[in-house]
Amino acid sequence: MAQPDLAPDRLIVLSLSEQAQHRVLTPRRLELVRTLRSKEITSVSELARAVRRSIESVSRDLRVLRSVGLIEFSRDGTTKRPILAKDVIVMPIA
Repeated sequence: MAQPDLAPDRLIVLSLSEQAQHRVLTPRRLELVRTLRSKEITSVSELARAVRRSIESVSRDLRVLRSVGLIEFSRDGTTKRPILAKDVIVMPIA
């Protein structure tokens, strides 16, 4: 997105301490975010298959990402579909 300020509803600003950044944004959780961004994922189990991890560990990581506002879930019957909450993630350095 060239000008995210023109679409603030598509932007999330994460203000986390350095310690929280390391705890929340682990390489495996960032892989989930990237996979959700690049593929049309329809369920948690499909995401787990895409990243070759167990459903339990992916579900646990998705809960953490949801707690900081990076992902949301939509429901289709009994299926929970993880989706990115926003298109642009901004993290202040200081």
